[in-house]
Amino acid sequence: ERVGTYKHAGAVWSVDVNFDTTLVVTGSADQTAKLWEASTGKEIYEWTFRSTCHCVQFSIGESLLLAATDPFKGVSPALHIFDLNKADPANQASRPRLTVEMESHKCKANKALWGPLNKQVFAACEDGAVRVYNAENLELVSTITDHERSVNDIQFSADRNFFVTASSDNTAKLYDTRTLKLLKTYQTSSNVYAAAISPLMDHVAT
Repeated sequence: ERVGTYKHAGAVWSVDVNFDTTLVVTGSADQTAKLWEASTGKEIYEWTFRSTCHCVQFSIGESLLLAATDPFKGVSPALHIFDLNKADPANQASRPRLTVEMESHKCKANKALWGPLNKQVFAACEDGAVRVYNAENLELVSTITDHERSVNDIQFSADRNFFVTASSDNTAKLYDTRTLKLLKTYQTSSNVYAAAISPLMDHVAT
């Protein structure tokens, strides 16, 4: 049974829910990210961008918001970090505290996630790379180039010790978060668009 609708003017690419399920954030092709009251579907705040907002995520502790935007008509793909006002959700900073433009349009982030303790940002990119940024200044610190085609998804294990990637090269790959070492490759017969590590069993789902 559907209990509510959070409405954008374009396709919704990303949804995240905060820890106590009071707030929802969405990213959309209408060039906005929106903050919603989870229980009522009431729109609380809107951030505007110059291109599609492809990914959004609350930080651990929910004091920050991560957003990834696409390339569009001369606008470079980018990552943005906003301060979040938890005490007054309707009163947010309209401009990010940090923004970094990706190296080229082919480097756009299909998925971006906070790393352990919000110390890094991990971006799964269209050019087949996983880029790791220092969350303090969004400087690039590592680039993983094991995939041969677009990385469509990245997800952490429940304890953040491992992460898995999904790619259009017909593989998913498992990594050690601390060392970024490739631990295992899962071969499939077609493009892999999503992957997840089971919180209970030694399983990876694609």
